[in-house]
Amino acid sequence: MPQFVWVVKISTPQLFPANERKLGEIVLDATQELDTQNESSINNVFIFARLPGTYLSGGEVSNEDTHFTPVPSQLTSHTGLIKM
Repeated sequence: MPQFVWVVKISTPQLFPANERKLGEIVLDATQELDTQNESSINNVFIFARLPGTYLSGGEVSNEDTHFTPVPSQLTSHTGLIKM
């Protein structure tokens, strides 16, 4: 793991008071610079993502399409934050 990471939360708007709206996270390497003019620079910053039912790793770019490697997960709904 890099010394510093960004964790970006994926969520939906809160429609109901009991709605657990957090869906997952994307983890990015904060020590690398993203070149927005170069799609292949995603390889420099993307570490992994967690979405309901799957983890995504990779971020390989070929023919201007980004391809991720899906890994099945038993987490299919909201999960609480880890308290330290």
